[in-house]
Amino acid sequence: DRSLDYSSSQVSPEILKASGKTREQFLVDQQLRSFTYTEEMLKQCEGIPSGAQKEAARWLKEAAEGGDTYARLAYYYYLDLIVGDQQEQATSPEKIQKFNEDSFRYIKSVADASNADGLFTLGTAYERGIITPKDPIRAYAYKKAAGELMPINRNDQILYFMAQSMTPNEIKMANQLASSLTQRSKE
Repeated sequence: DRSLDYSSSQVSPEILKASGKTREQFLVDQQLRSFTYTEEMLKQCEGIPSGAQKEAARWLKEAAEGGDTYARLAYYYYLDLIVGDQQEQATSPEKIQKFNEDSFRYIKSVADASNADGLFTLGTAYERGIITPKDPIRAYAYKKAAGELMPINRNDQILYFMAQSMTPNEIKMANQLASSLTQRSKE
């Protein structure tokens, strides 16, 4: 029943035109679809045995430690699975620190192998500043390098919006780093 703030949400003008809706209508519909999807997923999870999550966390960690690329990329998105719910997270700062260190190490190893998904995910990590300090130059560079190695949907638009909050010198530095990252992949 409370109003939602969509002031920072970006919607492509082409998508809005095709939908025939106002920006606010489009965003509300998108939010409702998201809520519906979440409700459906929660219903599907009701029958999961209590120990299954801990077992899944163990397997994910084991696969990531074993060098599985997908597990290393996925690990970053499963804080709740690895550390626990928000209550447990609030009382376990050492577990969160370990999770952040492991997440960064896993993603960095995939990015260092010139994997476009790894580069893009590491760029996202630098952009968000959760598992590593925020670094807009590295965020831009890693996402740009990823886009140069593999087509990424809307990457040019993502880079454009990122550049809006950067100085010309920061963009220059980011482009140089991106170039060195893509050059490394060619060696």
